[in-house]
Amino acid sequence: MHTIPIHPPATTTPVQEHVALCRAYGAVQERCSRVMAQQQAQVARLEREVLRLRAAVMVRDTALAVERERFAALSAQFRAAASQHVPVRMRVWQWLRPGPGRNASAPSAATGPRRAQLAAADLLVGQGGWLSPGVDWPG
Repeated sequence: MHTIPIHPPATTTPVQEHVALCRAYGAVQERCSRVMAQQQAQVARLEREVLRLRAAVMVRDTALAVERERFAALSAQFRAAASQHVPVRMRVWQWLRPGPGRNASAPSAATGPRRAQLAAADLLVGQGGWLSPGVDWPG
């Protein structure tokens, strides 16, 4: 910054005072112009950063939406596959329970050890889900 010499009041003339004021005014204008240029550069940098961040948010939101759609589709497929296994398990339980016209104490095809084997196999199938849709229980 340029320093302006200040003369004692007795030796300054109005012309010298005017020159000193004009120099001071010019220095203030230069400083203000420099500060404004720095602020404009900072505003431009911040605007570029805002644009980059908005683009990053759009990419993130798009990826999130795609993953949510993929998850929903996989969930629907899983539910559909799981619902197809329910009838097989229900058929197994129907074989193990007494049906209409059958007495619980009456002998059936699955009695004694065979009934215990079917119950153990059903438990295993229920845990592993090994039967595929449309496959009947062997036996």
